[in-house]
Amino acid sequence: MNYSNRRLFIVSFFLLSLFLAFFWVMQNSTFINTVQKDVLLYMNSSWQGFNSQRAYAVYYNLFFLLFMNIGLRKEEPSFVVLHKSRTDFYIRRSLSILISAFWFTFSISIINTLLTFIFIEHSLLMKESFYLITFLNGLTVFFFFSGIGLLEKVIEDKIRSYVLGVIITFILISSTYFLGDYLPWLPIKDIRLYEGFLTGTWTFYDALLVYLKQIGLVGAISILGHIIFKEKDFIFYEK
Repeated sequence: MNYSNRRLFIVSFFLLSLFLAFFWVMQNSTFINTVQKDVLLYMNSSWQGFNSQRAYAVYYNLFFLLFMNIGLRKEEPSFVVLHKSRTDFYIRRSLSILISAFWFTFSISIINTLLTFIFIEHSLLMKESFYLITFLNGLTVFFFFSGIGLLEKVIEDKIRSYVLGVIITFILISSTYFLGDYLPWLPIKDIRLYEGFLTGTWTFYDALLVYLKQIGLVGAISILGHIIFKEKDFIFYEK
C-alpha cells in the first residue's frame, strides 16, 4: 500500500472504522442486550444487518473502492519507469490492492467482534464458535474485496478513467445483489458463512468450496488485468 505517509493511513482507517461502528449499532440496535435464542443469527444474517449481502454489495463496496484508491500511488510515467518491468509494477500494484482488502476486512471483522463481545455474553459467543466463524468469514470477505479491487483496475486500465472505473465497478457489484435470484452463482452469494455455520447447515467443506471459487475468480481477474495492463498507454495519463 503506497500511502504517502502513515498519518493518511491512520486517518483513513480510523474514519472507516468509525463508520462501520456506527453502521453496526444502527443495524443491531433492536437485538443488542436481548436474550433472543437466535440473536447472533439475526445480527449476522445474509438478508439483513451488518453482514448482509446488501451491505457488502452496496455500502461496503463503495467504501472499499474509496479506501483502496486513497492508498494507491498515481501511475505517472515517471513513477512507472522506476520498476524493472510492467509485470513488476503490476505485481506491486496488485499486492497493494490485496493489502487494502486485508485492512478493510480486518476493520469489518474487528468492529463486529468487539461490539458483539460488548453486548452479547462471552459464553454464548464461545458456545456458537462465533470467533472461529468470524475468522472464516473474514477469509471470504478478503477474497471478495480483493476481486473487487482488481476488477476496478482492469476497468480503469481499459477505459483510461479512474472515475468511470470506480463508478462502473460500483454499479456492477451492486447489481449482483439484485441479480442473485436469477443466476446460479455470484461472488456475493458466498457472503453467508455466518448464517451457514450458525444454523448448522454448513460445514468446513462448504467453506473450502467458497474459498476455492473466490480464489479462482481473483486469479482469473488478475490474469485478465495483467494482459490489459501490458498494453496500457501511460503517456495518456500524463496529459
